[in-house]
Amino acid sequence: MESGNRNLRSLAEAFNVGVKLLRIALIVGLAIYAFSGVKSIQPNESAIILRLGRIVGKTEAGRVRGAGLLLAFPYPIDEVVRVRVREVHELGISDLWHPTELEKDGRVSQKKMPPSIDPTEEGYCITGDQYIVQPEVTVKYQVSDLLSFALLQENPELLIRNVVVAELTQEIGSMTVDDVLTGGKKRLVNSVLKASQDILDTLDAGISLLYIEFKEVVPPRQVLQAFQNVVSAGIQRKTEVEKAKSYRAEEIPRGESEANTMVRQAEAYRLSLLAKARSDVTDFESLLIQYKKDPKVVRKRLYQEAMEEIFSNVGRQYLVPKVTSGQTSPTFRLLLPSK
Repeated sequence: MESGNRNLRSLAEAFNVGVKLLRIALIVGLAIYAFSGVKSIQPNESAIILRLGRIVGKTEAGRVRGAGLLLAFPYPIDEVVRVRVREVHELGISDLWHPTELEKDGRVSQKKMPPSIDPTEEGYCITGDQYIVQPEVTVKYQVSDLLSFALLQENPELLIRNVVVAELTQEIGSMTVDDVLTGGKKRLVNSVLKASQDILDTLDAGISLLYIEFKEVVPPRQVLQAFQNVVSAGIQRKTEVEKAKSYRAEEIPRGESEANTMVRQAEAYRLSLLAKARSDVTDFESLLIQYKKDPKVVRKRLYQEAMEEIFSNVGRQYLVPKVTSGQTSPTFRLLLPSK
């Protein structure tokens, strides 16, 4: 009997200890639950409180809570929705892109490459001139309206992805492949950014798109090497054209300078000939007047002047006199030119 009573007392004591521990655990659990609504809002965050599904606060300023300690009832009475509104978010979109494996020499790897694109496995866009390109973009955005962003759509990033992909496909379809791959990227980015933002504003998404960046936009890997060869040839062509323009820019002024020099020399020669001709005319007219007065004297003087000029240009002079009767051979006489 006494041993049975001791067992009962031991069981009773163990039960009492268990009840006390249960009460303590319950009190601690209730305390933790009661303070579970207390949240710390970070400096780059804003928050709203949903009490039984409705926003707490009558005005917009009263609904949106800034950085600091936020007191709310425990869930499911209150639900605190926190959003990083002061942070620039980045979203990568590769729905229309496929990674390309390159060999060490930069050529596209042909290992296990399918002969054509499988639309069920990879995405792509078609340009206005019926070429295929695969763009990969990064979208940077910021929350502009906390209430719309947090409450009016279930998955904001999925919404951004769908809108940007749709607009990107449409804009590329209106451009040529050369514009998409080279000089038209800036116009493409601006068009997609504006069109996507207009749609998000219409949907009241509370999202502000800041920038869309093309990480890569390439032709399909099946023809990428051919496109790279074309681009290389285009660069080489541009280089040669620039060399030709540079050569032209150097040679044309040089040729114009030489032409101007020749024109000036010709003009000087013309003026010299004209002056000499005028001088000769003046001398001739003066001589003509003298000739009319005394022709014999003028002819003799002209003859002497002509002979003097001839002899002045001769290295050696031999004078041969007339042979007289009785003389067998003429006598030669050497005359040196006068200096």
